[in-house]
Amino acid sequence: SKAVAYHAAHDYQAARIELMNALQSDPKNVKARLLAADVMIELGDGMGAEREITLAREAGAGEAETRPLLARAYLQQMLPAKALDILGEEADDTDSAEIYRLRGQAFGALDKDEQAEQQFEQGLATFPQDPLLLVNMARLRHSERALDEAATLAAKAAEIAPALLDVQMMNADVALAKGDLANAQIWFDKAIAAYPLDLPA
Repeated sequence: SKAVAYHAAHDYQAARIELMNALQSDPKNVKARLLAADVMIELGDGMGAEREITLAREAGAGEAETRPLLARAYLQQMLPAKALDILGEEADDTDSAEIYRLRGQAFGALDKDEQAEQQFEQGLATFPQDPLLLVNMARLRHSERALDEAATLAAKAAEIAPALLDVQMMNADVALAKGDLANAQIWFDKAIAAYPLDLPA
């Protein structure tokens, strides 16, 4: 569909318009509701995303497919405690890489860096090739000024998924923090070229 294509191209405003039009004619379309929630999170509208998730659940969406989305919506609204209520504070064997990452982000937002680190480490023990877990651990190390370790983690993420915006920006941020302005500019240029709609000119 056009909405999926716009979403893939990071044109979230166009995707939102397409999805709202589609949902007017088919309000119980669960896939469209969930995609609309994701789009609204990307646009910074956590409350709108939460509303779409509620409607998706009313239309039959299950907890497994809405749990990470709802946690993201709460994190977008700066409600990390609510995100943890959804995710649970303890990891279990069924957790995906995304759940580990979101739980770690929630702990980090509550200034519980030790618990955040534990989630990222546990996630990486199970999903060592997940680029976003690597980015989040790199971001934590960056905040601690452990720049060499942050650089190693960011570089590993770049080997796995060099085209991801979060990976590109993390490498740029680490290079900038280390005073490597030339490398930082290379990564910023890559991000701007690949994601012109996500970044300011």
